[in-house]
Amino acid sequence: MNLLEYVQLGLKHRVDPFYSKYLAGRRVLDIGAGKGDFVARDPARFVGIDVDPGLVERCRKRGLDVRLMNALQLEFPDNMFEAVHAAQVIEHFDASDAATLLREAGRVLVPGGVMVLSTPGVRNVWATFSHVRPYPPMAFRKLLSSDTEGYVRDGRIDLAFEGAWGTRWYVRNRHLSFLLSALDVMLKPHDPTGWTIVLRKKSP
Repeated sequence: MNLLEYVQLGLKHRVDPFYSKYLAGRRVLDIGAGKGDFVARDPARFVGIDVDPGLVERCRKRGLDVRLMNALQLEFPDNMFEAVHAAQVIEHFDASDAATLLREAGRVLVPGGVMVLSTPGVRNVWATFSHVRPYPPMAFRKLLSSDTEGYVRDGRIDLAFEGAWGTRWYVRNRHLSFLLSALDVMLKPHDPTGWTIVLRKKSP
């Protein structure tokens, strides 16, 4: 996504341009649904999973389709979703499990479907005790394209790296966040506090 497209989408839809470009109006699986805020944006199309029974029950009380499920063993058939969303999840897995997460996401996506994930930047990942390691964009590029990473993949991952965008700041104000994010798209940060990464399922 270039700066012009980012600004056009943001002004037209008044929401996160990545959401409007990749997720809105699609059948989406939300991995790590938490309190269900993402699923609540479109309960008719979005399905969530989480490993915390208490959070799942909380989501169900909100009337959301959130299920108790392990992201490393998705209980969905192949080619079921048009997109997979995983916010601040992958950094909680070691390399082998992270690769399994990507393989499962690719399996349940339709050909051409996308996985949109966010993850902390290298200098920001260690602030939480449960974080295992950072996964910057180059890690995804190597995993999905290099033969030397085969022992980590432990099987085929039907995803290709499409793009990555760094974030310098986290701010609560929606309008200020949009302006700062536009700056991030225009002038890529060298050492961001977080990343948005887009992967696309390969066509057969």
